[in-house]
Amino acid sequence: HFDAGGTQGGEGADLAAEWFIENVFEELDSPNEYYYDERSGSLFVYFNGTAPLAEVVVPTLKTLIELRGKQEAPVSDVSLSGIELRDTRPTYMDPRTNPSGGDWALERSGTIVLQGTVNVSIRECTLTNLDSNGILLSGFNRGASITENSFFSLGQSAIASWGLLDGDVTNVGLRGDYPRGTAIARNWCHDIGLLQKQSSFYFQAITADANISSNVVFNVPRAAINFNDGFGGGALLTKNLLFNTCRESGDH
Repeated sequence: HFDAGGTQGGEGADLAAEWFIENVFEELDSPNEYYYDERSGSLFVYFNGTAPLAEVVVPTLKTLIELRGKQEAPVSDVSLSGIELRDTRPTYMDPRTNPSGGDWALERSGTIVLQGTVNVSIRECTLTNLDSNGILLSGFNRGASITENSFFSLGQSAIASWGLLDGDVTNVGLRGDYPRGTAIARNWCHDIGLLQKQSSFYFQAITADANISSNVVFNVPRAAINFNDGFGGGALLTKNLLFNTCRESGDH
């Protein structure tokens, strides 16, 4: 089926130069691969050699926790602490768009979605074995705190912060419908972007006054931290340890 996808690349990638083919029985020749026969309902799995599979879990959800309010009536003062979140479905074939003037493309979804919030804290949580983005801050968010979490074995980005534009005008946020004052500190992140190579520990577009400090990030396919535009300003990056990045891309 060649009628799905096509929005996975960044700005200007409109020539369909990249292809992703899956579910071909003849290619079932490496650990962790699978083939599903729709006619017979049979699932063939090439397991990784650690142990035979007693059970196969197929995730169907792309979002596990969603806090959604409005700028005039936000969800406020919520704390998520000590939770392990895992096993979401892949979202890299979902409709995507360019978040702002940069060259990324992204879908507006994540395992945790915050939109219309004030003073939400995500602390000491583990996000792993997720085929979607980890945390998405969408539109109006103020004073979010993402601290001391572990992100690993993710299909896409760990954290994405993405405001909403005023109409179709790039980088105009007079309505205030964007994340501001987010603190991202003391997180541990590695081995992400396993499916979508245009991924980072932290990505922001249409965002202001983010404080990114004392995070440890390694083994990522592209840049560890990506600012997609110059909107808002006020970002502060301090004491982050970033290494073994850009392992599967050469443009950074």
